[in-house]
Amino acid sequence: MSLDEPFLTLKRFVHFWLTVYFPTWFEIKLHHQITHGSKHLYNLIQRNDNSLNEEIRKVALDAVQRNGYFAHPESLLIAMLRVGDEQIRNMAVAKVIALCKELVLSSAAEESSSSEHRSSSIRLFHLPTINMTADVYYQLADIETCSQ
Repeated sequence: MSLDEPFLTLKRFVHFWLTVYFPTWFEIKLHHQITHGSKHLYNLIQRNDNSLNEEIRKVALDAVQRNGYFAHPESLLIAMLRVGDEQIRNMAVAKVIALCKELVLSSAAEESSSSEHRSSSIRLFHLPTINMTADVYYQLADIETCSQ
């Protein structure tokens, strides 16, 4: 039995831990608020793209897609509302206002067409398809798909 292959696999895992996992873990421990979740996900994807061989990169990105809750448009809006750049905050505020108007209009339409209230329905949470080639964190998913 050759020791070259297990040693190479171990080197790849250590490289992943040192360049992707540990820096992301420390970043999350340092900034653990929900407003940083989308940024952490974006940074994880960027570190993954810059440092891994193709096999480990694909496995890691598949795991990110399956667990990409912070790429949901609502999470992106939360992060955008907290950022220091006024232009990004204004984009988020405009989207939140548009969603509120949409909610008010749809509630008024439902009340006029039916006497039952919508409060009995449960909104399902769907994971978005993550844009792995995003240039900035708020492009991880399309915030225009965010609806009531």
